Formats: sequence, structure tokens, C-alpha cells
Amino acid sequence: MAYSESSHAEKQISIKRKNLLNIARMVIKTLVDKSAFNPVEDDDEDLQNFCIVMEHILSHRLQVQWSSTWFSSSNEPFHYWDIVKKFDHPNTLQSIDDMSDEVQTSEGKGRVWLRLVLVQKKLLHFFDKVLAKQSKLGLYYQPLAFMLSEEATILSENLRCLNAIDFNLCLRGGNFDHGIYFEIDYTPYLNFEQCQSSKEDDLMEDKKLDSSILMEEITLTHPSPGEELVQLRELLKTEKEQKNYFEELVSVRDGQLSQLQTQLKTLTKEGESQRRQLEAIILELQQQLIQMQQEVGKERRRVENYLLHANSDDQNT
Repeated sequence: MAYSESSHAEKQISIKRKNLLNIARMVIKTLVDKSAFNPVEDDDEDLQNFCIVMEHILSHRLQVQWSSTWFSSSNEPFHYWDIVKKFDHPNTLQSIDDMSDEVQTSEGKGRVWLRLVLVQKKLLHFFDKVLAKQSKLGLYYQPLAFMLSEEATILSENLRCLNAIDFNLCLRGGNFDHGIYFEIDYTPYLNFEQCQSSKEDDLMEDKKLDSSILMEEITLTHPSPGEELVQLRELLKTEKEQKNYFEELVSVRDGQLSQLQTQLKTLTKEGESQRRQLEAIILELQQQLIQMQQEVGKERRRVENYLLHANSDDQNT
């Protein structure tokens, strides 16, 4: 019984590690796709979700640290900020210590650090450095923790994508010291919206299904001539509706194609007009350059004549 309970607990821990890895990879992909158009800023919900996911990953199964004094003893768990202080570069830590007037708690310092290494593109470097020291990392994490597992190595490869993103984040003025851990938002990756082409395919399938059902009824029931005529009319009506639907769809596609062709012609004409304007400007500049060269030549000859006369006057004197 004890073995069964232990095996079940390990399975649940493994599931949680996989869930954290998968949601982290999805959030990273979303950030990469979004950064192709604009830098990622503070108010970006995917950025906030990524930071929450990383907090859960870095805090997964932290060890309890024992401390005692003459008067009392405590068994508070480590915070991932303790690991950052142990492994990260002193310059990075100093940057956060300089913000002591704004962040005092381990939670606040850890959140500021996470945003700072994103801006500096150093999160991957930190991960690689930490994962290379598994023996020391085991002092901070319990067995089966995310940071001691294969999932951490896989996540490290995905973090490489973040180096291609420009993060425009403000590290001051935020309320980072709150002690709670926020919940990961899974809803952006669970919502399903059917695209227009898929809706059109479903509509055609429904019409085909209606037609096939009607044909089966005609075949199986052997209706009377009058009923058969009614059914054939219904079938003809359905087929006509399908024909009208396809014609309308073709008309819409033709209109879209015509609009695109018109836009292409307009862009081509504008490009041709701009090219002609540039050519005219180039010709005008070339003419001005020739005139300036001629003026320079005249001035040069004038100066040479002046110097020649001046030398002659000196010799006569």
C-alpha cells in the first residue's frame, strides 16, 4: 500500500513537471511570435504569464532550510532568490541591491531579477550555469524537483528563443513585494475559435449529409409515386441551394481576387510614378553638378591668372 501511494505521488509530480514545461514552451512561442511586430512591454499579458510560470518552475519542490537561535528555531523553505544569490553574477545582484528602497522581500527581488535578465538576455546563461551544478543545486531542491529533472534541460533549449526578443520593461515602480504566487493563466491556450474556412467546410458537410440521408430514405422506404415526386423535389431544392451556395462562394472569391489585382495595379503605378520622379531628380542633380564643376573650373582659372599676374608684377618691381 505504501509503495502504491509513493508511486502515485511520483506520478503526480511528474505530471506537474510536464504541465509546467508545456505551458512554458507555449508562452515562449507566443512571445516570439508577438515580438516579430513590436517589443514586449510590461503590460503584455503573455509576459506576465511567463514570469508567473517561471516562478512556479523555480519554486517547484524547494527544500526546507533549518535555522535556530538561542530563543527559537524555524524551518522556512528556501526561496528561489537564495539560488539566484548563490549562482548569478555579482553585478546583476548589485543592480537589484541598489533598488532596496523599492524591493525588500525575496519575492520582490526574485521578480525584479527575472525581468532584469530578460532585458539583458541572460536567462539562458543563468539556466545553463545552474544546471551544470546539479550536486550543489540538490542542496536547495527536493528529489524530483523540476530543476533537477530532464524537463529543465528541455526548457533550457527553449529559453534560447528569448534572446531574439527585445524586452522593454520598467523595473521600478512595480508592486513586486507581494508574497503570493499568482496562478498560471491557461485560458489563452484552451480557447478554440473556428476559422471561417472551417465553418464553410462544416456547412458543406451538413448539406451533403442532408442529401445523403434523403437519398437513403428514398431507397429504403420505397415511397409511392406521389411521395417519390415530393422527395425528388426536396432533393432538387437541396441541390439547388448547394449550387447557389457554391456560386455565391465563387462570386465572393472572384471579388476578393479582383480587389487584390486592383491593389496590385495601384501599387505598381505608384511605384512607376515614384521611379520617374527619382529619375527626374537625379537628372536635375547631375545638371547642377556639371554646372558647379564648370563654375569651379572658371574660378580655378581666374585664380591661376591672378597668381600669374601677381608674379609678373613682383618680377617687374
